[in-house]
Amino acid sequence: MEICKMETQKRKTCLFCPNKLDRSREHIIPECLNGRLTSKDLICSNCNSIFGKHIDDDIKVQMNPVLLMMGFKNAQQFYVNSHDGKKYLMKKNMTMEPILPEIHVVKKKGRSSFRISGKRRDINNVLKKMNELLQTKIKGGKFIAEESKSRIGVIPRIYAPLELKITGTTILLFNKIALEFFALKAGDLSAVGGLLKKVRDLDPELANVVFCNKENEMRSFESDEISHLLFLQGDATTKTLRVYIELFNVFCGVVILADDYEGPDIEKYYYQNASTGKQIDTSPKLKIPLKDAISNVATSDDLATLLAMQSERHRERYLMEAVEMNLKAILDNLKDAEAKGDIKESEVANLYLKASANLIAELAFIIPYSIEIEEGKPPYEDDRYNFLQSNFKPEQVEDFLIKNKNLLNVKILIDGELFYFRSFHRESFWPVKTVELITIYIAAESAETKKLHYIPIRKVFEILNRARPMEDEEMNEYDIENPSQCS
Repeated sequence: MEICKMETQKRKTCLFCPNKLDRSREHIIPECLNGRLTSKDLICSNCNSIFGKHIDDDIKVQMNPVLLMMGFKNAQQFYVNSHDGKKYLMKKNMTMEPILPEIHVVKKKGRSSFRISGKRRDINNVLKKMNELLQTKIKGGKFIAEESKSRIGVIPRIYAPLELKITGTTILLFNKIALEFFALKAGDLSAVGGLLKKVRDLDPELANVVFCNKENEMRSFESDEISHLLFLQGDATTKTLRVYIELFNVFCGVVILADDYEGPDIEKYYYQNASTGKQIDTSPKLKIPLKDAISNVATSDDLATLLAMQSERHRERYLMEAVEMNLKAILDNLKDAEAKGDIKESEVANLYLKASANLIAELAFIIPYSIEIEEGKPPYEDDRYNFLQSNFKPEQVEDFLIKNKNLLNVKILIDGELFYFRSFHRESFWPVKTVELITIYIAAESAETKKLHYIPIRKVFEILNRARPMEDEEMNEYDIENPSQCS
């Protein structure tokens, strides 16, 4: 936990009310969002409790999918539905578990095998009943159960109750954060006294936040960045006082604290890795002064776009961590082999280069059809966002299918089960009444069950670009040793 000390003389009373301070620890960025900037010199326990109940809880509910994806302990699991009506529980790190156990029976050469997926308790109950049934039907024989992880990426479109939006509570939260950060870094509250009272009264009419950066007009992010940012600017010449806030790089806005600021020039920031909680050493760079920020309010669709892109950055960082961990393991194994005399010292470097090259090839991922976002376009017209969802405009579909027809008849092992890519599958939907998009899947046929599984095309590219060719003479055949890396 990181405690920020006051840069000015400590106050004795609460920022928002006349109560004396009682050493109540305040998280300036809510603790539920992994905020680590705290102080005991800002607000009383009563105000802390009120804000936690009426403000912080709202943003936690909205950001729950992000918290779940990043594995935070305070994230709540939620239910989603597949296109065919099956219900799943979305768990930590966005893994899915079927609510009802799914049973697949395969008969081959007079023998029957079963694949069961679902909750462990339900699977055990099914196995118990099957075992009892078999004992009454046959004499002798043996019932063998084998546990395996569920396959990843073979379920078509998932529907989830997810709606990110900017509300009056969001505006109150941004104001509370901005005022507390200003008090922590500057101390003189004469310019913001009226605003402090409005926040304490939970005023629903506040309209002093310029929501922006949906097109990176304020700041661009690093390729693997997921962060919280507070950036305070006071300009003595223009008499403007502003705080720019980013939460998970999804909710971004400039809080107008004052247009009659009489204090000195000030520029302070707090920059935190939202996942680890550690401060980021580099200085954040804003493209324009905060006083020049123009309202570019994000709709629910815009916020969903930002969330999808943030998810991609989370995935990329996870992959880089996996690369570093695996490269270390490769080198350690080679050194052990050298110590045992299995390989020569002169062979270590070449074997390491070869193994690391194979590892990087497995983890490589290229997004085709990725273009620059054109200013003013809604997210469903942005090819980059569309491809994240395996969506295409109708006029793009035929050209895509022609250029990628070599995907058909590919053989691939997913979690030890062989699949054939048989055909493309299209599914139309309308994000708005006048716009049609086409979601493209690969129909993958199980060699065992002959059942078709529909894999979103983006997942197909992700699988193939990380796969290792099988060591035989057949072409277009791939094996995934660790399908969990494809999530």
